[in-house]
Amino acid sequence: MYLYYYEKFNTNEIAEVLQIEPVNVRNRMSRARKKIEAILGKKPKGLGDGRARTRTIRLSSP
Repeated sequence: MYLYYYEKFNTNEIAEVLQIEPVNVRNRMSRARKKIEAILGKKPKGLGDGRARTRTIRLSSP
């Protein structure tokens, strides 16, 4: 959760860091969001499933 929401890693990057398959990262994120929702009683804003999010890479000019 930290890498995804605070460090802005995508699921492939997280999978590489954790040395697991990207599908396992997505499953773990889904389970974590459901646990947070159960604890808080509602879905917090900003905790979408991340499917539409893309990472922008800025290249510096020489």
